[in-house]
Amino acid sequence: MFLSFPLYAQHIFLAEDDEDDYFLFEYALKELNFPCTLTRFNNGEALMQALRDEGQPVPGVLFLDLNMPRKNGKECLLEIKALKHLELLPVIVLSTSISPEMVNRLYNEGAKYCIRKPEDASMLREIIYQSLTRILQQNGSAIPMEEFALSPEFYHNEAEQ
Repeated sequence: MFLSFPLYAQHIFLAEDDEDDYFLFEYALKELNFPCTLTRFNNGEALMQALRDEGQPVPGVLFLDLNMPRKNGKECLLEIKALKHLELLPVIVLSTSISPEMVNRLYNEGAKYCIRKPEDASMLREIIYQSLTRILQQNGSAIPMEEFALSPEFYHNEAEQ
């Protein structure tokens, strides 16, 4: 599997406070042979400080954990979408469990996708691949609600087709 993305998309931010989840994400991304720079933030305050700096390039995509210290992912999403230079930043929310109410809120607040974290690297690799591919194909257009909340089972079923 090899992804070919425009240069702007080759910088990925990951806001994730769990060390194991971070290393799993990094490993999965490397297995894709995707030439990119991965920048990690282990809390919401650090992420927002970096994103508020208008002198720095905006990443191509942000993978955002919902449950982080200092400022959670939902608070970060609201701030991101309120900043003019970040309003088009694709934000993919990751969490171990997400209620239907939270899915609706995240969709209405501008997240691009909402994904339940898988437990293994191969499934995470597939989720990253599918997420990035879909974002590129959509070219900034809105996605329907029924395609917003994705789980590992979705990717497993899609890969078998």
